[in-house]
Amino acid sequence: MKVASFNVRKFGREKLSDKFVRETLIKIASRYDIIVILEVVDSSGDSVEKFLRELNQCESSKDKVVDLPGDEDAFAREPYVLRFKCHNTELEDLVMIPVHTKPDDAERELDELYDVFKAVKKKCKTKNIMILGDFNADGTYLSEAAKKKNRIWGRNFHWLIEDGVDTTTVCGMLFLTDTEVNKNNFLFELKPLLFNHTYHKDLTAK
Repeated sequence: MKVASFNVRKFGREKLSDKFVRETLIKIASRYDIIVILEVVDSSGDSVEKFLRELNQCESSKDKVVDLPGDEDAFAREPYVLRFKCHNTELEDLVMIPVHTKPDDAERELDELYDVFKAVKKKCKTKNIMILGDFNADGTYLSEAAKKKNRIWGRNFHWLIEDGVDTTTVCGMLFLTDTEVNKNNFLFELKPLLFNHTYHKDLTAK
């Protein structure tokens, strides 16, 4: 099962009106079973619906959106929770928490993610939890000292992208999971897609 996270930047009507960009995004999305696209700016949903129709590979799946109690002001962009039933895989289910932190508040929001993770784990009664997205957790926004104090860092979680890897022009898996899941040795191959080299186009440009 291939899972990806992609911050397209301003994924909406203007960007999707470019035929080459739209067709290239469709090629990228079709490579994955599940793809999280961040920074959607289409309030009407029309351009996204058109994109999905052209993609034409959206199979039915059982997902569950969980509304968790907590600090409503903890995140600039509230994370949401999706649950998938995984057929023909070693996983019975997979819970995903897509995240796009605000750069200026990345340290606080990443720390708050620990509370979200604990609540999801308790409510969903599963250890198969994946947090993915754009964490804005590089040295520009989060120092090494801040990481050491952050509850989302350290041995509690398994990070698939190491510090120092440039993900500004990458569509790939950027997520962490409970270390207890990692002991089962599945779903942990990381292979970023360098789309600007593959398709000769910076799709994240404003």
